[in-house]
Amino acid sequence: MMKIPTPWLRASALVLGLALPGALHAQTWQWASAHATGSTGSSVIYAAAVDATGNTVVAGQFSGTSTFGSTTLTSAGGTDVFVGRLSPTGAWLQAARAGGPADDVAQAVAVDAAGNIVAAGLFRGGTAAFGTTTLTNANSTSSDGFVARLSSAGTWTQAVRMGGSDNDGAMGLALDGSGTTIVAGNFSSNTATFGATTLTNANTDRSNDVFVARLGADGTWGQAIRGGGSGDDFVQAIVLDATGNALIAGHFARATVTFGTIVLNNANPSQYSSDIYVARLSSAGTWTQALQAGGPGNDYAKGAGIDASGNAYVAGNFASPTLNFGTTVLTNADASGNTSDIFVARLSSANAWTMAARAGGSSNDYANALAVDGSGKASVGGLFQGLTSTFGAIALTNADPTGAKFDILVARLSSAGSWDLALRAGGVGDDYTNALALDASGNAAVGGNLNSSPATFGDISLNSSGSAFIAKLMGLTTKTTAARLSAAMQLVPNPAQDQVKLSWPTANSQSLPLILIDNLGREVKQQALPAQATRATLSLRGLASGVYVVRVGETAQRLVVE
Repeated sequence: MMKIPTPWLRASALVLGLALPGALHAQTWQWASAHATGSTGSSVIYAAAVDATGNTVVAGQFSGTSTFGSTTLTSAGGTDVFVGRLSPTGAWLQAARAGGPADDVAQAVAVDAAGNIVAAGLFRGGTAAFGTTTLTNANSTSSDGFVARLSSAGTWTQAVRMGGSDNDGAMGLALDGSGTTIVAGNFSSNTATFGATTLTNANTDRSNDVFVARLGADGTWGQAIRGGGSGDDFVQAIVLDATGNALIAGHFARATVTFGTIVLNNANPSQYSSDIYVARLSSAGTWTQALQAGGPGNDYAKGAGIDASGNAYVAGNFASPTLNFGTTVLTNADASGNTSDIFVARLSSANAWTMAARAGGSSNDYANALAVDGSGKASVGGLFQGLTSTFGAIALTNADPTGAKFDILVARLSSAGSWDLALRAGGVGDDYTNALALDASGNAAVGGNLNSSPATFGDISLNSSGSAFIAKLMGLTTKTTAARLSAAMQLVPNPAQDQVKLSWPTANSQSLPLILIDNLGREVKQQALPAQATRATLSLRGLASGVYVVRVGETAQRLVVE
């Protein structure tokens, strides 16, 4: 149950822990991180979140032996779950594994105000261990879902399972203010249990239905609700509004799909092509809204978001020649129905489509993740194939001169529905984006996996084929932040020995941390700069010779220590 239309990763050597950032400006890759040299397996990131202090939390899977910063993880059998945390400067702070002898994966992650992490996904085989807690599968030849918690220190503190005798798993989760986890996923079992609650599938032919369930902070399942029809129905994303109502997005492949009393009709009922759905579930467990979009081809929703006004956003890809969102008709660049374009659409709280936009080229383009900022700008992460991919007036050029491989993309859509940013990353192999999360300043954490070596993120290069990656993109939103020094920061002397003096022409408006980062991405020194400062002195005594980065707010400069 993968979020990208690609096979499992091949095992290969993983190298380079963290690439040094270049000088920062608007819409610039700040840092990019992969595995350390000596890793022997493959890995992929499927989900990302940002905690209250600006750390990036990631979740996914790995095989073999993989090193994240100073932590080396070894899988128990096939693929294991991994969850990690990186500092705001891209240094690995934590990495934890879980799983059993078969294939296990984390497909969703969130973090609470105290820094505790919740991850969800699926495990195969007889058992899977999360620290001292071992979950037992209902059927060792299929998959069950799990939800598990780690402390802010990176230790597993809780794990619970859900499912039945067939393949079941969690695909998305969200946290409410009380610490309850709202988890969404799919179940093909005839019946799936969530503690004392049992859901019954609408089918007996191993087709998938959708579920949304609530898990208390104490690990007790509460409400569990199903939706679905006579064929395969999948959920790919879940978000909560301000009052705790859940919105899910996914696709369905038969004539109809039902959410409570609401029935949606497929645009192509006789051919079993996939249509998009968006549905809302009240905190009391009642389906209150559902809406469909689709055409004669296969159309999929992959990401969802909600803005401050309660409008819902959905992103994904469509192969249909045209795709209708209310009165807005999107036209695929390839009318044959053989390739996919990207879409982003907005749905009002009154259940009406109010905006839709497309992007892409003549080959395949996919949006796999979506995040919405406070001003209603929608940022998407995904991948594109072909020589070029167009986002409004912005054209991205593939690193592969044949256009046969996939490159990473990140793009932003204004609240008015215009593309105002698009960037690419990657190399001449297939590289994928699966996860995107925004921090409080609107900077994006972007995660996925690489099959290129090297793969470039602006002027940053990773030699990490077969590796998960996580990268930070500065300036994704146009929001002004006070935590910024003038980009004209000077370091004197440079190279330096005992100390270096910093200066900048415009006083900072608030206190900021001054951080020194070594060539492995580790934070080796930090001191506070008071508000209104225009100069500072940083001691270098005791540091090894080499290349470092001095970072203050959103400004960074290279420093050579002799």
